[in-house]
Amino acid sequence: MNQDNKFMSLALKEALKGYGKVSPNPLVGAVVVKNEKVISVGHHEKFGEDHAEVMALEKLTKEVIAESTLYVTLEPCCHTNKKTPPCTKLLLEKKPKRIVICNVDPNPEVSSKGIQVLRDAGIQVDQGVLEEEGRKLNKIFFKFMKTGLPWVHLKYAQTLDGKVSAITGDSKWISDLDALKEVHHLRLGHDAILIGKNTVLSDDPSLTIRYGFETIKDCPYRVIIGELPRLDLKSKVFNDKFVSKTIIICIDNETNRKLALDFISKGIDIAFIFDTDKIISTDKILKALAERNIHSIIVEGGSKIISQFIIEKNIDQITSYIAPKIIGSGKDFFCHTGIEKMSDALNFKNPVYRILNDQIVMDAEGVMA
Repeated sequence: MNQDNKFMSLALKEALKGYGKVSPNPLVGAVVVKNEKVISVGHHEKFGEDHAEVMALEKLTKEVIAESTLYVTLEPCCHTNKKTPPCTKLLLEKKPKRIVICNVDPNPEVSSKGIQVLRDAGIQVDQGVLEEEGRKLNKIFFKFMKTGLPWVHLKYAQTLDGKVSAITGDSKWISDLDALKEVHHLRLGHDAILIGKNTVLSDDPSLTIRYGFETIKDCPYRVIIGELPRLDLKSKVFNDKFVSKTIIICIDNETNRKLALDFISKGIDIAFIFDTDKIISTDKILKALAERNIHSIIVEGGSKIISQFIIEKNIDQITSYIAPKIIGSGKDFFCHTGIEKMSDALNFKNPVYRILNDQIVMDAEGVMA
């Protein structure tokens, strides 16, 4: 590994320290190197607070910085449409000898403009070091900047015979405690959890973050898809201290408009979607969430919601916990009338398998078009 890769790898690890705390900003890390030795590190710690470059340089003198190389995982920002001052201003004042960048910022207000500002000031800037690793780190940020839509991560547990619940609807628990802890860590890195109305009715979930991770972030947005009739106003997501982070997405019709008043009075956000079909398309769901500045969701619903996102090919990532259990009759994780030819099967890309206790865990990229 060459020196640039070595120090950029450290900067990427530093960036991960902001996991769960910086959204909708990207994860960014910085490392300052002088005479091939790390003399300072920093990362973007929390949304609205100082960026990684500031954190890494704040305790160093201008003289030391002038003899150093700054490694940063994302192009320094140069625009003012944000909570903190542009990082290029600081860098022009401190003038590191050299700046090495992992990724060009996909934000059109920044993209390559920050690099050009620094180069115009006579600072040597190199880019593209561990670029692919940086893109993976900030996949959510890159997708939202490119498409304006949230990253969709589908997560579910299934038995060996492909069931997400018994015939009675019971699903607690298919996977074990370690799998559950992983899921809560996954929730930490996403803006919202999405489920269907039936999951609220059958499980009455809290959809919070627990198992020690609540010290970092206690609750993502809770998104419920479905019509308002039969939804119980006594459900946990409508009554806990995070009720203002509950969003219901439903068809815009007279019945829902009338019932909505009781939900809105509790502080619940109702997104009314015009759709001639009885099922709201996932495209419209994602657009409604993007309008609320939600950049990423975990789909944790039942088979209907899972199947809709798969069929409509609105998935960026899938994680399946496969337990060594067989229950026979039950609810399949995928509901579909059936694909007639194996050549027409829906395929996920680049699957990776690992073992977690007795379970097989598959992680893969979204459905191939």
